[in-house]
Amino acid sequence: MTKTIPVLYEIEVNITRLLGAALTLLAGTPLFTKQSLPEVTTEAFFEAVYRVEGQNRALILNSSLSEDVMLVMQRNTQRVMQLAVLGRIAQHLERSRDLLAPEECVIVTQFLGPAADSVFLLGTRILEYLLNPKKTESLTVAHLPWEQVMVDGALQAARAEIAATRTLSPLARRYSRSTLWAFQVACDAMLIVGSR
Repeated sequence: MTKTIPVLYEIEVNITRLLGAALTLLAGTPLFTKQSLPEVTTEAFFEAVYRVEGQNRALILNSSLSEDVMLVMQRNTQRVMQLAVLGRIAQHLERSRDLLAPEECVIVTQFLGPAADSVFLLGTRILEYLLNPKKTESLTVAHLPWEQVMVDGALQAARAEIAATRTLSPLARRYSRSTLWAFQVACDAMLIVGSR
């Protein structure tokens, strides 16, 4: 057990770092218009996620650990899975946008950019929570009411803009709708990563 604690701590630190890396990946995609962060490659990100997953799995295979420690590791399994989801969303945003015509990219960025930035802000608040946790509380949506309202409002506004605009092609509409869905998945994933 004494050897397990440092490994659990290392996994926790790495999960926090990887959330920051996931936000950096998202900020590097074209829709996130107000961010300027160092470059992170998707390949390096996924390699790091898989390393943390392997660390956690190795602990789970140790049957001598207490039930409390096993519960922590099971939660960490879910958190690491959601980090991979965030990486896949960043890939979606980067790749699918390349299919659009340049003039449609401008329109779509105008509509979806504020929603993207609100998602990024929610992520940074969750990262802040991981760096400075309140020991007696577990992170939930209730801890981030203003950020959640802002994300919901930005997503609704983007949906309304897309529905009202007749100049977008069917492909651009599909891209916009799938991207808004990806933003909602990203918010849910970040909340799971932020839980302990």
